[in-house]
Amino acid sequence: MKKKVFSIFFALVLVCSFSLVTAVPVAADESVSTIGDVEATVTRTDTLDEVTFDIEILSESENVPHGVYGVGLVFATSLDQPAFQVWYAESAQIGAPNIGWWYQKWEGSAWGDCVPLEDSNTGITAIGDGASGEKIFTVTIPVAVLGGPGAVYSYAVQVRTNNIGWYPAAYDWGSDVSGFATATIPRPAEVWVAADGNDSDPGTEALPFATIQKGIDIVAKDGTVNVAAGTYDEALEIDKSLTLQGAGKADTVIDAGGAQYGISIRTAPLGGVLDSVAIKDLTVKNEHEFSRNIVFYTTTVINAVIEDVDLSGSSWAGLEVHHGTVNTLLVRGCTFENFKRHGVRVDTGSKVDHLTVIDSDFSTDEEPLIIDKVPSQSGIESCGNISNLTVSGSTFTGTVNGIRLFWYWADRVYSIDSVNIEGSTFEGTDAGFFFYASAVTTGTVPVGGYEIGDIQIHDCSFTDSNWGVNFDDTGMEEVYKDVVIDATYNWWGHASGPIRVGTNPLVSDNVLCEPWLLVEDGPTFDKTLALKDGWTLVSIDKAVADDSIWVGKELAYTYTPGGGYAEATPSDLEPVDALYVKTVGGGGVGINYSGGVPVASSKNLEAGWNLISSATIDNARNVLSPLRYIDVGDEQGVGLATLVSQGSYNQHTEGWYVDATIWENLSDKEMNPFDGYWVYMNAAKNFGVVPD
Repeated sequence: MKKKVFSIFFALVLVCSFSLVTAVPVAADESVSTIGDVEATVTRTDTLDEVTFDIEILSESENVPHGVYGVGLVFATSLDQPAFQVWYAESAQIGAPNIGWWYQKWEGSAWGDCVPLEDSNTGITAIGDGASGEKIFTVTIPVAVLGGPGAVYSYAVQVRTNNIGWYPAAYDWGSDVSGFATATIPRPAEVWVAADGNDSDPGTEALPFATIQKGIDIVAKDGTVNVAAGTYDEALEIDKSLTLQGAGKADTVIDAGGAQYGISIRTAPLGGVLDSVAIKDLTVKNEHEFSRNIVFYTTTVINAVIEDVDLSGSSWAGLEVHHGTVNTLLVRGCTFENFKRHGVRVDTGSKVDHLTVIDSDFSTDEEPLIIDKVPSQSGIESCGNISNLTVSGSTFTGTVNGIRLFWYWADRVYSIDSVNIEGSTFEGTDAGFFFYASAVTTGTVPVGGYEIGDIQIHDCSFTDSNWGVNFDDTGMEEVYKDVVIDATYNWWGHASGPIRVGTNPLVSDNVLCEPWLLVEDGPTFDKTLALKDGWTLVSIDKAVADDSIWVGKELAYTYTPGGGYAEATPSDLEPVDALYVKTVGGGGVGINYSGGVPVASSKNLEAGWNLISSATIDNARNVLSPLRYIDVGDEQGVGLATLVSQGSYNQHTEGWYVDATIWENLSDKEMNPFDGYWVYMNAAKNFGVVPD
């Protein structure tokens, strides 16, 4: 133990630490003190249940010739006056009726009557008999007497020898406690709560508290409050770093009744910082008009985890960051059902650096709240500032918006570094992912907005929705002209992808959606093509591998002038040829390229009609220039006579019929490598193209 000699009236201020086991000392300190002319050691030992003072008088017999000793301890539990004192009387001459241990309370302005310690009903015990010459005294005080775990108290130690008197000399301390040493009762690192517990108990596993708030108030910073199965009718406030651990999402229920906040995470004063808050394996519910099941309220949290928690039935938000900051917020395995407005919300003026939502369910049958005549309801919404958003393995069903990001304040610029959404399902939403970046105006000048980084949406399913992915930049098109949302490799509810003839598109213009998945949870391809309901002309830009497929195909044909139509397979796709594919209700083609350096593709055209493609995007004049002339003996004649695009069969090219003998007619006709075209040749000729 560390020893320190000092020559002041009181014992050394002791610094306390913590322990998980109440019976084990969690703090101890020893000091050697010269109190008047008497040298003594004073050792204070803290456990979670009691504080023990061991006082040993070290003076030799010449300083204490009569060999009679005494000690006194004075305690204060406030800053302005003492609370009680415990002392040993070695004779009846100092106001005590008899020799022994005594207890006195401070009565507001003076000390009360002396009471034998064993009759004080305080639980304080003392050992030591100065009258017989003993030099060691021990006083043990229950922590409840000093204010309980976390309480700050002050104390002073006195030593008496029969011939010298008390040191310090003023035995009656009066109301002055300014010079007392200060200590803090340690808090337990782990407490337990049960519905049949008692808040007067110590909160151990064997003797748990009855209320969760009691556990929160008592547990140490960074400690754990274990809550047994049961229903707890209370609203909670968390003002320290801790873990709130339930017994299971369906087993531990916190019912906050009509309180607006089920669990409020806030500091006192507001605006403080908490290192870590974790809430796990329980349900939180409340029935306020603007209920938030859990709210981070005007505070900063470095790291927050909400895991396996049911936050259903909220009227405003299941989980909200409200005018605060959370550096890292992880929501995993949570349930948000039948909410009226939002599952997870980052409020205006709030900031989350990293919001990660994993394996959580957002589904509702509730009618949304109407805000400014607009339905407002989202599984995840931010009108604050989220720097990085990750959503994985989650479901969004029946909400107006699955995920919505927008800015609220016209005078602020928010920075979104990255959005990554993967492996999630959006069903029956108005918009699966909605980024509302349209103009907020002052007069006619847009102000505020987003600095937008990388947005990636992959391996998701969008079904029965008006929009799958919508980036609305109305009025801000020039600002966001370079923003592209990468929404490739998703299932759009149909093999033909998100943009189907005869239906509204599921993606906005600045969303990259190809290649997509041809079947839900199916394989990915290098390239996908949509097939119309009925017949579609299909071609390709470079050589394909054998594992290319089509989905929804009823019939497929290739054409040769001499042989007519013949059944085709995906391996018949070539860069200079085209196939007719028929579906009922549409379908898709999944293409994997054969790899390697693109090589020239060619096809022998016959006199008469031939079905071709372009292998590149260019105007017909450039693509078909090798077909302009044919050799007729020693002279050249017209080769290509007519070019036709069947617009009703092509995906990318309108319908036209061109007289190719007037060569300038081809200049404004763009050809697409994934469409097919008919050419009429006056004579046979080889047609070749080098793909891009």
